[in-house]
Amino acid sequence: MTVGGILVAQANQYTDGYTGALNMSNSNIYGVNSIYTAGAANDAAKGIHFYRSATTVDSLWINDGNIYFAPNRTITTDTTTAVSTTAANSEKILRLPASITGSRVVYSDGSSGKLAESTTTSTELGYVHGVTSAIQTQLNTKAPLASPEFTGTPTSPTPQSTSNGTMIATKEYVDGIVAAADAMVFKGTCSGAATSSNGGAGGLTPAANCGDTYKVEVAGFINGEAVEVGDVLICTTDNTDASTSSNYNTIKNKWVII
Repeated sequence: MTVGGILVAQANQYTDGYTGALNMSNSNIYGVNSIYTAGAANDAAKGIHFYRSATTVDSLWINDGNIYFAPNRTITTDTTTAVSTTAANSEKILRLPASITGSRVVYSDGSSGKLAESTTTSTELGYVHGVTSAIQTQLNTKAPLASPEFTGTPTSPTPQSTSNGTMIATKEYVDGIVAAADAMVFKGTCSGAATSSNGGAGGLTPAANCGDTYKVEVAGFINGEAVEVGDVLICTTDNTDASTSSNYNTIKNKWVII
């Protein structure tokens, strides 16, 4: 006999009038010993049954959108060629949705084990492409928006000098504001000379800009003026030259001691 262009060697073939089943017993179809098919009149027998032995089969059938597979089921001996539903191995059920929305993710339902349609789109699923570890774990390592605590050397865009909002003031911004306002900028310490030597100059001041500030750490004389420990020298004129023994009398007028 030829079935679908395949030559089938058979020992027995009949149609069961009770169920409309086709029985190709003891035949040889691609290594399957025998196949039974049956109509909807007998739910236990309908489907395709792949014989394991004279009394057991592996069954595959579809009913109401469900695909059923049950291995090692027992064959009854009645005229319906029914397959017992009380096999040792439980039926494996796969649910096929009646229709699937385009570009949606299909997943296995954790409670039923059936296929289900997710509200997640294929585009949204693509957002996690390339992720190599748990996303939440990665997010937990990031600074929060509220009261973040940074480490290392964080940077920020420098606001314009005219900005007066709630932007972050970078060092570059602050330095610019201080320089433009001639604000006091602590530059370091200085020491007075023991005597008013070199024509009365004693200790000398460095080149400075308005606002440059120094603190005296050794008492003595600076630009011919007596200073004590803790006194503060503040430059009052931009581009002030360093004082020397020959110009200290002029330079000292560009500094105040407090």
